Amino acid sequence: MDLKALYEDCPRLEPDYVREVLNLTGDVADKVDRITGGIHEDEAALVDRVTRAVSPVVSLEIGLGYGFSAMAICEASASGKDRRHVIIDPHQSTYWKGKGIEHLRQAGFGDIIELVEDVSYRALPRLEQAGLVVDLAFIDGWHTMDFVMVDFFYVDKLLRGGGVVIFDDADWPSIRPVIRYAITNLGYTIEATLPEKRARDPFDIALGVEGSCIALRKPAEPLQREIFHHREIWGSS
Repeated sequence: MDLKALYEDCPRLEPDYVREVLNLTGDVADKVDRITGGIHEDEAALVDRVTRAVSPVVSLEIGLGYGFSAMAICEASASGKDRRHVIIDPHQSTYWKGKGIEHLRQAGFGDIIELVEDVSYRALPRLEQAGLVVDLAFIDGWHTMDFVMVDFFYVDKLLRGGGVVIFDDADWPSIRPVIRYAITNLGYTIEATLPEKRARDPFDIALGVEGSCIALRKPAEPLQREIFHHREIWGSS
């Protein structure tokens, strides 16, 4: 099993996951049932390109599913005795039936993957307290803005200076503001984007933000911010 084979197999989202975890019903649930349980191929290509540029020793992923993004990260990064890919997915053994981990093991990455089966808002603080430092992070967990902001808050704490974080579904209205915040308030810079599929907000144009998958590079040194520091993320003053 590799990423190409995974796309050819094209596994769909589990119906129970759609209804019991995503809380979708009716026609919307029926439509989502037909969605492939993984990132799109152009997004996987971006992940591959960014991962090769970063060459992470330690990487972190929030949201595994069937393992599309994890496969892209693991295939694109050099192996070594210190290589680790830490994955947070509270539903891997239940709703995903362990398929993501199994795909990674079949591809030969069993020795470097570490699965944390807990929600990210509990798992991430534990990893930070344990002293984990990562070179690359991929955020694709629960998509409401509160969860995305909490995920990014802790990823920022874990990410080394100069490291890269990739946001999937970066064009969602609940995720785009977090990306804007990282750029305007924390000094992150655009590492890679995909073309926007809809009309672009003028504020995003000014920031260089576009597309469904966006990679940001953390500044080498953190910004020195006083307690009242704030920069707008909505394009208004």
